[in-house]
Amino acid sequence: MKTHLAHLLLVTTSIWLIPIPLAIAKPKPAQSVTVVPPQVISPAAALNRLIVAEKLDASWFTPAFLKAVDKNSDVNALQMQRDITMKLGRFRYGSYKSVQSIGGSKYRVLFERAEPDAVVIKLAIDAKGRIANLEISEKNKPAPKAPAQAALDKSFKTNTRANGESSPVLLSLKQ
Repeated sequence: MKTHLAHLLLVTTSIWLIPIPLAIAKPKPAQSVTVVPPQVISPAAALNRLIVAEKLDASWFTPAFLKAVDKNSDVNALQMQRDITMKLGRFRYGSYKSVQSIGGSKYRVLFERAEPDAVVIKLAIDAKGRIANLEISEKNKPAPKAPAQAALDKSFKTNTRANGESSPVLLSLKQ
């Protein structure tokens, strides 16, 4: 029994001394993985992109917004509306200049020949930076009057001719 025990001890000890390649790999040093969150676009940048982009992308809008514009959620319908709106804007006000925040969710769209608040847009974007709502309001600036029209208006309001004399014709027209 002593020999058996000595033999067992010798075998056991030698097993531990024999280098056996293990299938367990040594842990690698932890690799630093930098997770960069997607850049969420600001409302002003989203609005500027909407105005200046040659081609609109459906990913710039929420599905609900696209559905409200077109029942098939087709971005091409929105593209067509945007193109027409911008052509009218250029016709009325000249070239687009920039977008400017005026507080809250309101932005003024600046054109070269428009008063600053001629076009105001209320914009809502979701947490992913997609346009969720867009409301455009336009203040129609009256066209400047020609000098002859201004003189006629003044004459009509004051009942006098251009030379300052009373005008019975204007009085009778008013009555």
